[in-house]
Amino acid sequence: MKTFEAWRTWTDAESVLRERLPAEVIDRLVPAYRFAEEWHADQVRDEFGEQVAELVAWVTKPEPGPGEDKTAVRTAYLGSFIDAPPDVLVVKLSDRYSNVQRLDTHPRPEKQASYYAETLRWIVPLTAKAPQFVEVFSQWQDKYAYLGREERTGHA
Repeated sequence: MKTFEAWRTWTDAESVLRERLPAEVIDRLVPAYRFAEEWHADQVRDEFGEQVAELVAWVTKPEPGPGEDKTAVRTAYLGSFIDAPPDVLVVKLSDRYSNVQRLDTHPRPEKQASYYAETLRWIVPLTAKAPQFVEVFSQWQDKYAYLGREERTGHA
């Protein structure tokens, strides 16, 4: 699990994801994820297939529509992972872990604290369904505990 500590990009994460997802999914997921923001969902599906399009759809944050509250949309997005399929959890947990490894380098302390709190609230509990992530998130939580007062949650 020490490999997780080196992730800075999806390229870094790819080798670990290859251990957990079928090769054909990774071969299609990585390029699809990189281009998902530029492509329409139908283009992802046409180019990479239904399975990859579904994974990309799960992990792509929706933009708030007219009149929608940005915080409510984000909360709904994060809450959707409670019922996510196992492959989606592996991708989401891998992505978030990659994002939070160097949380202390973010220039705004308030953003560090809010992202830490969000990760504890929404992401760490997901490790109960993906036990290969329990230890790395536990170590991460210990390392960045100074950013919040929340109690330890979500560990199996």
